Amino acid sequence: MSTPKGAAVVSHAEQGQYTEAWRGAMAVSSLAPAYYGQLAERYGGLTTWDLLMLAGHDIDISTRNMTVLEKGYFLDTIDVATQIETKTANQDITLSSVKNNLRVGFVVHIPSKYTTGAEIARSYRCLSKTWNAGTSKWDHVLEPLVSGQTIDAAIPITQALVIGGSMFAAGTQQPAGMVDEFYTQSYTTRILKESVYWEGGQGALKELPELSPQGNLKARSILDMQMRFRVQQNDAALMGYLITQPGGLTQNNESGQANSILASKGLLPTMVDESMKLYYTGSFSEDQFDTIPFLMASQGVAGGSGMFLTGMELGLGIEKTMLNFVKEYSGGSDLYDKMGVVGFNVREYKSNGFATRIIRLPELSNPVMYGAAGYNYESLGMIFPDAKVTGTLNAMLPNGSAAAAGVTKALNNFTLGYLNYGGENRRLIVGDKAGVNGWRIPFSSDWDNSAQYMLCEMMNIFLSMNQTCLVLRTDV
Repeated sequence: MSTPKGAAVVSHAEQGQYTEAWRGAMAVSSLAPAYYGQLAERYGGLTTWDLLMLAGHDIDISTRNMTVLEKGYFLDTIDVATQIETKTANQDITLSSVKNNLRVGFVVHIPSKYTTGAEIARSYRCLSKTWNAGTSKWDHVLEPLVSGQTIDAAIPITQALVIGGSMFAAGTQQPAGMVDEFYTQSYTTRILKESVYWEGGQGALKELPELSPQGNLKARSILDMQMRFRVQQNDAALMGYLITQPGGLTQNNESGQANSILASKGLLPTMVDESMKLYYTGSFSEDQFDTIPFLMASQGVAGGSGMFLTGMELGLGIEKTMLNFVKEYSGGSDLYDKMGVVGFNVREYKSNGFATRIIRLPELSNPVMYGAAGYNYESLGMIFPDAKVTGTLNAMLPNGSAAAAGVTKALNNFTLGYLNYGGENRRLIVGDKAGVNGWRIPFSSDWDNSAQYMLCEMMNIFLSMNQTCLVLRTDV
């Protein structure tokens, strides 16, 4: 579905410098007193980067290459790698699996649908366990506990079986031990830059106060540069991709040496690869909302609350669905208040002990950004639980070894890291470079011009993204 849009936001932004030729090419003179009116900004609104910064999801880092250690959950199910055929009463069964997490003496719970007459799962005890070199699987012999127990329907491949507790006789040996495995994620920084240039004298020309409410051309153009830089940072946070081309991409430094172009993977590409998916058709309904607590619980997030970032189309669909929900279950609602306002607004949905706060991102509807025709970001959503994740952050050397002892931090699922260490702060660098100028900036050349530069080196850090959810519409 394509939602209605107004005309594309007018933009005359292009590469260049503020020069005499630029003034001559303007359709409307900006010099006073040539025009009357008020300058109107044509677009704005909350972005993903704004939301992260306002919520304090940012830290300082001391490396361009970081490895995050995450510990997996201490329990797991065991998957069936070879179909388990039907068995008559009291027969042992053989369970083959690539997982090595079922120990002798522990029970496995078989779902009731595979055993006739069982209302709940039935238990089998692991009698023996051997490695099958021919199949590269672990073969387990399981013995039934209950007399007359049968397998009446074949247990298919990939069926996950729950591992229960142990059962031993008096005077016997202890079970085999277990080990934990750690997972690593590697992150790198990305360098972002923005510039603005002025020809000498352009800032000394008096402009319309409506066009330069900040005072002059320089102040106005610096503000525009800052806004463009924020858009860059937001795009790096939301849509960054790693460079996987053979040999990478390089760019020469001032000495002519080829350095690798740095890249940091963004939120959406990471969620596509690592997050849970919640698909919907048409409008997002209460059934999908009811699914969220189950998805969260499946990844160890029980109860609590979360943040649901939505595009405008998804947000509108939620409103319409909830309006129908209210009409069906509460006999309707008076949507007119004493202040003369008619409408319906949904800020939060509570279901099964989980509260989902709904926040719309206008950037997903910006027609010169992610709201452009064919991108379908307006129907997209992202869900994050309100929970801190503890990870160990290690600065890594180019050879892959740790540069320093790991630092353990409690972070959000998505955190922005800014390179800031040893007296050099690259969170936001702003500075002037000027030739012969009237701004009282020290000369660096004999040209009649000046410039201001911005630079940022940032890293996107993700923890436990399995606990987050990407919401996607299937019929767009």
